Amino acid sequence: MLQKSDLGELSKIAEKIIMDNPKVVADYLAGKEVALMSLVGQGMKITKGSANPQVLKEVFLKLLSK
Repeated sequence: MLQKSDLGELSKIAEKIIMDNPKVVADYLAGKEVALMSLVGQGMKITKGSANPQVLKEVFLKLLSK
């Protein structure tokens, strides 16, 4: 099974998830690490499990640290 690791594509997906889930993002920024995994889980759902979860997590960390 091939996993998606294209940063451009995963960044677009992550940005949409971040915009659609302000409460989860606020929870993560307030220190709740489990909220990050919720965002990654949503990314996996959108990509039907084809995204590389580690790369997706790194994309979220990068976007949320801005």
